[in-house]
Amino acid sequence: MVDGKQWWDSILQEAISGKLVPQLDSEPAVEQIGPAPAADEVPFEIPEKWKWVELGSIAAKVSDGSHNPPPKVAEGVPVLSAKDIQDDGSLSFSTAARRAVESDCLAELKRNPITVGDVLLSIVGSIGKVAVIEHESKFILQRSVAIIKLETHIGFTGKFRET
Repeated sequence: MVDGKQWWDSILQEAISGKLVPQLDSEPAVEQIGPAPAADEVPFEIPEKWKWVELGSIAAKVSDGSHNPPPKVAEGVPVLSAKDIQDDGSLSFSTAARRAVESDCLAELKRNPITVGDVLLSIVGSIGKVAVIEHESKFILQRSVAIIKLETHIGFTGKFRET
């Protein structure tokens, strides 16, 4: 019998290898961005119209949130963690366990300004949950979340999910 984790892992494997849903002939092929990996570096087959890409070829910057978040206060700038990235790709500001005075957040906002199109990735706890910033909003991140700033030439619009 397959347990829940094995089932979920198999669904994810099918999805990332392009086998979960039919590949439509009407979908255009994408251009290769950066060098194509060597055949022995490709972990599994993907549909012909898809391309493998190294994160370093499309990311201008990869960082993580604050390792020393500002003191906690009752009202203020949300300090989001991995648990605030929802399964549907949205961010939950209401579940933020920490808030900080804005003046205490300035150094982090300067180090990691969060802008529309940035990709957030949980890297602690529920690893692999993703959100794309779709609207300007003031918040900072704890170290449990990575921020990926994509190169502007990628043409990523920030549209990640249907709303």
